[in-house]
Amino acid sequence: MTQTLTDTVELPPPKEPATWQHIKHVICRGNLDDLYRDPVCELAYRAWSKPVKAQWGSLERFIRVERLHWDDTHSSPSSAGNAFFEDIDDEWLVKMIPNHWPYNIPLKCRHWCVWSRKPITHITQLPSAPDSPGGPVQHTPSTNGHGHAPAAAQANGRVAPSSPESLPSSSSYSSSSSSSSQSPSQPSAPNASSSSSSSKLAHAPHARPVPWPFPHMSRKEQEDLYAAVSHDGIRALVLPDEDARGAAPEPVTGEYVLEFFRSRPHHAARLVAPSPSQHVAGTEPKTGAEAEAMAARAADATMAYFSQHCHSFVLKTFPPKQGWRSVLFCNPPHLRTVPGLDHWHIMSLAPDAPPSVE
Repeated sequence: MTQTLTDTVELPPPKEPATWQHIKHVICRGNLDDLYRDPVCELAYRAWSKPVKAQWGSLERFIRVERLHWDDTHSSPSSAGNAFFEDIDDEWLVKMIPNHWPYNIPLKCRHWCVWSRKPITHITQLPSAPDSPGGPVQHTPSTNGHGHAPAAAQANGRVAPSSPESLPSSSSYSSSSSSSSQSPSQPSAPNASSSSSSSKLAHAPHARPVPWPFPHMSRKEQEDLYAAVSHDGIRALVLPDEDARGAAPEPVTGEYVLEFFRSRPHHAARLVAPSPSQHVAGTEPKTGAEAEAMAARAADATMAYFSQHCHSFVLKTFPPKQGWRSVLFCNPPHLRTVPGLDHWHIMSLAPDAPPSVE
């Protein structure tokens, strides 16, 4: 995979850099619109973008041709298969480059964009629902706003949901299997491999597939949840084990996804007891703080499911075992400045970052 590690824009450091805690909080619970550029960077970006748009016609065309060298529009044999972004080493499909106009981030933090020819999330990631086994499915827009896509029966590997205790969380993924001999001052370049359109998560030593956590959810509810994910944008934390073993990590939820489970406490309860026959005292829908905690856990499991391919990419590129601390997010359509090109963001704090950036 091609990584342009040195092609950066020299900008003065922000006068008031964001703290790492602020970045993590926005990723976990906030509106992604709360991540923004430093005013100096924003003014420089606007001044730069005007002549670029005039010369190239649009920022999308400039990035596609000049930055990514994706000037061809013909399909590649490797573009068949799953309709959504996957963690595969194929520079025709995926490229990571620095964000030349980064958001306000802490010192010793880098901001990267991962560009993809495929949508980052897609309606085909939804499994078959109990009320539509093998039957016709409804059509809904994909998150990148490119039109409609039919929902496939379990497009992500036909894995059966396991017990919720074994489900990875988007706020506390384990990094114990991630390893690399790269210097901690640079991200790890993914190893070259033959490209494949099928999911590789089941075979990736650094990652772990996340099964669909709501096997009893109807098709209509699945699509409503997908719409909530699309509005919030996927996000996840990718932290070293010692971070995850400290204070209980804040769940990664998003506003609309959390509200979805607040209004459907029975699904949040079933995340604890996956089938009605397994319901025991204490797993029925609750009220107050208990209900909020259940809704947050269900929202966190949802984000873990939809972000798993992006998370796998970050684990491989910025190994937590080397001390990298990262967040990932994909802006929802209404926040994208280049809506015609699918991409998501990585903010990675270097292993040698001083405690003052916290």
